[in-house]
Amino acid sequence: MIAYLSQREIYRTETVDVEVTQEARQIIPGERVTLTYAPLGFSAQAMEVVRVRKGLDRIVLTLGQWSASTYTYTAATILPTDPATPDPDDGTGTTASPTTLPGTLGVTFDGGGAELDVNSKGDVYVPFAAVIQEAVVLADQDGDVVVDIWKAAYASFPPTSTGTICAAAKPTLSDADSYRDTTLTGWTTALAAGDVLRFNVDSSNTLFRATVALKVKKTRA
Repeated sequence: MIAYLSQREIYRTETVDVEVTQEARQIIPGERVTLTYAPLGFSAQAMEVVRVRKGLDRIVLTLGQWSASTYTYTAATILPTDPATPDPDDGTGTTASPTTLPGTLGVTFDGGGAELDVNSKGDVYVPFAAVIQEAVVLADQDGDVVVDIWKAAYASFPPTSTGTICAAAKPTLSDADSYRDTTLTGWTTALAAGDVLRFNVDSSNTLFRATVALKVKKTRA
């Protein structure tokens, strides 16, 4: 078992990418390695090499089988907010917990060449607890549309208008092809795992297609 110097680490849900020194050029997938002088601590257990990417001046190893107990931290190490749990990368170069990763929920209404029908509906199952952070509407051209969003637990399917989460701030296009709301005034933004969202076209004019998307952040609940 050989220990290698790790210069940079990116955590994901089940793997960690580490940039190591040139001495690791002979490493191949399937081998097990430990790390020394890792930015987030020394590896306390061996990890399996899943992938090797070789550049002119660096080697990047994708290592699997890591957990919260993989790393032993030292006082001189710059630690994440919770040093007991290395955070996975969210794809943006920053770190985020597996339970606080961003996501999107939404539907596309398509008239199939005709204008959108009022009371067209689309349902989305929510498999994780989350908080809604933003609402976006994108259309095929300038036009008008108002979409309400109703929520119900899976056991109470289907959602009805009494379960609206939008209050008076429904996603709305008014002679426009795009809409974005990050304020969500009056909204019920909390979603529980197992909720169902129903998107309902309250009104529409001159639009043939429209997508309504909700940016969400998964929560620990």
